[in-house]
Amino acid sequence: MTDETDHSPESTTMRYGRAGMQRYEVGTRGRPARSPREAAIRSLRLKAFGRVMREMREAAGLNVAEAAEIARLSSPRKLSQYEGSCYPPGEAQIRLASTYGCTRYDMATTVLRYSDPEMYLAIVGQPGYTPDDDEIAAYIATSSNDAKKDK
Repeated sequence: MTDETDHSPESTTMRYGRAGMQRYEVGTRGRPARSPREAAIRSLRLKAFGRVMREMREAAGLNVAEAAEIARLSSPRKLSQYEGSCYPPGEAQIRLASTYGCTRYDMATTVLRYSDPEMYLAIVGQPGYTPDDDEIAAYIATSSNDAKKDK
């Protein structure tokens, strides 16, 4: 059996991987591709987490630059990323907890509630954040409309 998949970096051809005898689609960086629903859930969790982080900063009476400086983050841009596109690592969580006037536990469980709702449930005993079906459907519809515009 020959592999006819174009493996060049410029290729837009979907790649496939193998796990045992099972074949699966591979997305960027060799990771298994996410379904539109999984991608929507992940994106909506990040957005919701970002809102919570922004609310915590605003409740502390700080703007992005002030909070980043007090928390000794590399730049205000890094804090902006935590408020919209990624979760802060452990050391940043500790610094942000102190900056926002909450406990390390509260900050860590806030991150966990959005980044890994199942683990949050196991540790805290309450369900983590999962967007509802209407939010997911709306996100998928918007994303597919955006993709059509790009073509």
